[in-house]
Amino acid sequence: MDKDPKILVLENISSKEMRALSKYDSEVLAAALVFVVSELMMTQDPSEAPKLQHLVETAGIHALELAEGVQLLSTDKYNKETLH
Repeated sequence: MDKDPKILVLENISSKEMRALSKYDSEVLAAALVFVVSELMMTQDPSEAPKLQHLVETAGIHALELAEGVQLLSTDKYNKETLH
C-alpha cells in the first residue's frame, strides 16, 4: 500500500453522521472498515481474486494502516479547531 500521506477533506459528511458513527462499538466499525477495504480490493482486479482468508488478512492490514493515518479536525460552536 502506498505510504505517501494523503489529505481528504470530508466536507460533505455531516456532524450528525459523525456522531451517529461514533456511537458504534469500535469492533463493529473495525469490521465495517475491513469489509469496505475488501470490497475495494476486489474491484481493483476481480480476475485476480485472492482466497477469502488472504483477502481478509490483507484488508485488515490496509484498514489498520488507514486508521492509523486518520486525523480529524473539528470545529466547535466558537470556531475553535481541534485536531484529533
